[in-house]
Amino acid sequence: MVVGGIAAVVKVLRAHNATYAPKVTIRLLIAGMIDGKPQMYRIEMSGFMIHGDFSMPTSTRQFGYPDSRGYDGTDPDRGVEVIGIDDSVRRFQKVLPEWNQGDDVSVARRPVSIEASDTFATQMVGPPIATIVIDRKGFPWIDKGACRWEPEPHKK
Repeated sequence: MVVGGIAAVVKVLRAHNATYAPKVTIRLLIAGMIDGKPQMYRIEMSGFMIHGDFSMPTSTRQFGYPDSRGYDGTDPDRGVEVIGIDDSVRRFQKVLPEWNQGDDVSVARRPVSIEASDTFATQMVGPPIATIVIDRKGFPWIDKGACRWEPEPHKK
């Protein structure tokens, strides 16, 4: 996924005959089971430079759940990250501090619904929306949307 994201940025930059994009940022969420424990990572790369067939970000950041993110009084095992066009979600979070209260599925769907109903963000976010839960028991689908992917069975 990381390589695919960088390849897409390089393709766009080359189409514009650019060799440096200081404001371009790629944000990825990667989740799954590592050593039998659910893990989620947010990876950010920005400031891409192109040299021949190679590209590299000038800065990177990585946050891992549950290890490197602070506990904010909610479920310490719950990691909530918003990537992409997130202006409406950030405004919603400021207006309603309890936005992250409730069961996991409701909390996960809430920011996506806010983005899908925002005048600007709805151009990028909308149905069909897929929801999957990653927990110690495996990867159950809540709603597949248009997804055809099936997770591999959880190995203990």
